[in-house]
Amino acid sequence: MKHLNFILTGLFFLCGLCCRAQVLPLEENVVLNTKEGQIKGKLLLPGGVKTCPVVLIIAGSGPTDMDGNSAIGNLRNNSLKFLAEGLAANGIASLRFDKRGIGTSTSAGKEEAKLRFEDYVNDVTGWIDYL
Repeated sequence: MKHLNFILTGLFFLCGLCCRAQVLPLEENVVLNTKEGQIKGKLLLPGGVKTCPVVLIIAGSGPTDMDGNSAIGNLRNNSLKFLAEGLAANGIASLRFDKRGIGTSTSAGKEEAKLRFEDYVNDVTGWIDYL
């Protein structure tokens, strides 16, 4: 019995030496305040680093949220979330956000007739200033 305990303890320590500890990325909820309301986003930082490059991920056309999912047809593929996780795994931070009026940022939406391209440009400029 002593030998079995000794062998199991040795195997446990050997596995600890062979396996590297993985530092998980840190995800933080962030908010951009605008005149119309709050635009919400997520900042994903690679774990274990003090400085790193950062990417601003801007959702594509249509009602696409910060994770890359669309309200049209209830399409959920999490493409932008997976992109952010892949960047973090390679030491690159990212910030992704819901477009105004979409997802968790519905309070910042406007009537479609009053929505202008400049509104989106101002949102991106605000996030750049945040970073």
